[in-house]
Amino acid sequence: MTTIDVLRHDLTVVRRTIAGKLLLALSLGAMFGGIIAGHVLSNGPLTADFLALSLWLIVGTVVPFGALLTTAVTIAADRDSGRLRLLFGTPLTKTDVYVGTLASRVVTVSASVVVGFVLVGLIVLLLPADVSPSSLFGLAAFTLLLCVAYTSVGIAVSAVSSTRLRAVGVALGFYVWAALWPHIVSTIAEPEGPPYGEPTTLERIAHFVGTLSPFGAYSQIVTPPRAIYAESVSGPLLAPPMMSLILIVWAVVPVSVGYWWFSRVDL
Repeated sequence: MTTIDVLRHDLTVVRRTIAGKLLLALSLGAMFGGIIAGHVLSNGPLTADFLALSLWLIVGTVVPFGALLTTAVTIAADRDSGRLRLLFGTPLTKTDVYVGTLASRVVTVSASVVVGFVLVGLIVLLLPADVSPSSLFGLAAFTLLLCVAYTSVGIAVSAVSSTRLRAVGVALGFYVWAALWPHIVSTIAEPEGPPYGEPTTLERIAHFVGTLSPFGAYSQIVTPPRAIYAESVSGPLLAPPMMSLILIVWAVVPVSVGYWWFSRVDL
């Protein structure tokens, strides 16, 4: 049995269990709800700004939540049940389990996001909408990157957790922190309320600190300037390349740390 075998087996498990159906349902439901909300907010032809804002609020919170939780229970559940010990009695290695499971969950999450945005594209074509293909493609790409980052965190949490319950608890804690972090930073940096006029350099730096969570970076990159967690871009710290880099770091670093831990822990 190899990494490819683990990948195929886990994809079969996802297809036959509730995990895959749940992710697809969350993605399609959130995308559809986001379009409806964006259309209502636009009060006329659907605009790119209101579509981005509504999809950020609904898709950007719901789909990563599903990706994180369904991924966090993978390795931890097998470890909790004793199945990992049986697997390691075969030629299967920890690398095979870790990489194969990660690849399977990334494929599953990515497929759910892509299918969801295909639905968005089809509906946008049917509606009176002022949404360019490039803006929709960019929104889809950054949403996909966000969900891959949460999948990375989920597999890392699963690898370092000894039980399924502990993995779920840590995953929920991370999700709440990532969602609240921009608000926490803005509250500390602006105790007297939001600024009016152009933000100062210190305020921009404080806002950048708020983008260091995956949800904070996603909020900055996809929503219109000055919309809740977004600030107007006036330098490289808040520009799309930096936000993309933050999401890439979240997609790479947790999974690397998780592998380092998993490869050394005694199961």
